[in-house]
Amino acid sequence: MFFIGGISNGEKKLDYIQSIICPRCGAFGRMEVYVTYMYFSFFFIPLFKWNKKYFVKNTCCDSIYILDDELGIKISRGENVLISEENLQLADY
Repeated sequence: MFFIGGISNGEKKLDYIQSIICPRCGAFGRMEVYVTYMYFSFFFIPLFKWNKKYFVKNTCCDSIYILDDELGIKISRGENVLISEENLQLADY
């Protein structure tokens, strides 16, 4: 008998879009929120997730910002949230 399991990375686009004037390029665009995570799967069924991180991607210049975990959790729960520049930190990639 053998078991198939493993640890992988995952990414999901959350159901959140906010129109903005981009602080980086000054153009009109949208913020899209993503969550990345690690997960353990057993027989190709994801059992649990950990190390969740939330990111915002601007559609105008593809700049990526790190989002506060509090706001990311609220967005993933479907709560109505307004993201401001104070909640974002430019990611250095």
